[in-house]
Amino acid sequence: MPHSQFRGIGTGTWTPLDRAKALAYQAYLRTVCTCGTREDEWDPDLGGDPYAYIASARRCFGCEEIQREQQHIPDGQAGAGMKVVLLPASVAAALEVAEALKT
Repeated sequence: MPHSQFRGIGTGTWTPLDRAKALAYQAYLRTVCTCGTREDEWDPDLGGDPYAYIASARRCFGCEEIQREQQHIPDGQAGAGMKVVLLPASVAAALEVAEALKT
């Protein structure tokens, strides 16, 4: 969606300014590490602080559930391409019912 349309002032056509904003955002995202921080946040020479963030261990029950389920994926070709995802319980139940109705 073009930024101008998101702001409620556009027609949905990508303007040169919309494209420039999208490219700038894409360039910004390339600077973000998978941990969610950027080098300039840490590096004093870039205006950052080496103590900008504090690492903290937290348990994520969703990640724990994914790890538990991943143990059931077979090794080798049988497990190729398989990925564990989390579904809300209500969605999983609806999918089960839909699958049961097929048979």
